[in-house]
Amino acid sequence: MTTLLSPFPRSFATLVALALLAGCDGATTAPKEDLPARPMPAISDGANLGNQHFYFLPPVLPAPSYSGAFDATVEPAVTVCEWNPLVSRCDEIVTAFRFGAEGPDQAVSRDIMAQHYHVNWHTDVCSGAPCTLDPTKTYRIRVHVGLAELGFVDVDVVSGGNQLKNVRTNDYIGLVNGRTLPIKFRVERGAVAVLGSGGSTSVGSAGGLVTTQDGMAGLDIPVGALGSTTSISAAAVAPPGEGTGPWAPVIELTPDGTTFAKPVTLTLKYRLESLPVGVPAAALGVYTFRDGGWEALPGSVVNEADRTVSAPIEHFSYYWVGVIPSNALWQPAPTTLAVGDTTRVSARVVYCTGTTSCGTYYSIRNTWVEFLQSNRSVTSFLGRPAGLTNAFGLVESPPIVGRMPGVDDITPGWMGGWEPRSA
Repeated sequence: MTTLLSPFPRSFATLVALALLAGCDGATTAPKEDLPARPMPAISDGANLGNQHFYFLPPVLPAPSYSGAFDATVEPAVTVCEWNPLVSRCDEIVTAFRFGAEGPDQAVSRDIMAQHYHVNWHTDVCSGAPCTLDPTKTYRIRVHVGLAELGFVDVDVVSGGNQLKNVRTNDYIGLVNGRTLPIKFRVERGAVAVLGSGGSTSVGSAGGLVTTQDGMAGLDIPVGALGSTTSISAAAVAPPGEGTGPWAPVIELTPDGTTFAKPVTLTLKYRLESLPVGVPAAALGVYTFRDGGWEALPGSVVNEADRTVSAPIEHFSYYWVGVIPSNALWQPAPTTLAVGDTTRVSARVVYCTGTTSCGTYYSIRNTWVEFLQSNRSVTSFLGRPAGLTNAFGLVESPPIVGRMPGVDDITPGWMGGWEPRSA
């Protein structure tokens, strides 16, 4: 019988407008209508189909109606980024403000009497340096607590003061370049649950946002995901275990085994400076721990501006940000196998750090690899057709026995929906 063992190459109610005055020389600029068409900006808060316990306040948006209790315990951050509507993500952070930062203009402050938070955005300063915003781009103001985004509003930039006449005062705010945009917002109890060390929070069928206080993990639990109220906790595991790296902690979500009727979005933070040499952030994905090894989850999304990776999860367990393999090396050549005889095949799974070859690579260790068959009547495995890679990224199949004449392709594949590509 001949057995061929071969590699498998594998919305919204309002807009905010920022009017930028190029100078005081009276130069004429093109009217706003002549600018290239762009997707409509978006808003998300309690008055605009978003978090019902979070509201932007004037002058960002008109005064909303609300009835919840002000939450003076959270420490929100505000970022302004260049928003790419084509891929729905931030391309670059323009400026960022955090609660308690030094300097009145850099810090997000809490006003107990007025029951809101606020920060002053000088529009001609980007990350501490002078800058000019680009009227052809969309800028997004985002408010978040830890890894939980409470709301956002897109800013539509106009290029000159004479374009203020094009601003609809009910929908836009006009602001001259160099002036200050006060960003004010209200956070109410129930907007987000913040988990301190050893803490927990109760989440019911209404869902909600959960974030760890250190900003390393966050959960977006949709309505109906939980059938009953559940006490949820999240904690970093120490030591993190075999196969992990220093760029992200292992997070344990409990109660272990809790399942969801709808996928819950898990977001994990990573440290860019701690990634292996040559491995880009785009190579990362969320992994879960199963049967003593790490298994990649399908659907991971990397946000390089925020330095996070998100993925839908169906249950609570251990999770980590790992490097997704890109190549299977040392794949077996075609092998002739007699009926009744056995053989083994092996593969080495790595992330290639080179662009044209795999001369430089990072071995993916302690991760699951499954060996797949194209014709199960020809051969069969004597044992589970899956294994864990060792410290060198190597994995060996269980014995393969010849059953009858024919051709069978045995191919290594990554569990979690990933397939190896040839080097």
